[in-house]
Amino acid sequence: MSIPPVLRSLVAVGVIATLCSTPFLSKAGEQNPLVAVGVPPETVAISYPTPIYPTDCVRMRIQGNVEVSIWVQNGKMVKIKAASENPMLAGVSSRWIHKNWQFKPSTTGHYILPIIYELEE
Repeated sequence: MSIPPVLRSLVAVGVIATLCSTPFLSKAGEQNPLVAVGVPPETVAISYPTPIYPTDCVRMRIQGNVEVSIWVQNGKMVKIKAASENPMLAGVSSRWIHKNWQFKPSTTGHYILPIIYELEE
């Protein structure tokens, strides 16, 4: 079941190199491309869709911040770790990234994806 855009608002911040850039916000509800100042995602990733707000979390009115750390070696994700005050959001976020993101074969490094799950009032 699709969640109406009025009920959800997810602000996702683009992939950022740990030492190289400052994040730029994009509204997930509008499905804008993920952007990072200094490291545009298209330079390191082939596919980087914005995570959707989990249906169960919307129903339970769960909100919060998640920081997903992604270690990439030769285009392959070798480790993903999500940290959040809410384990449900952390789990959903890391699974989304693992399933839906794809890096270019030449990409190696540690990237951080901060995600803010926030419901509209």
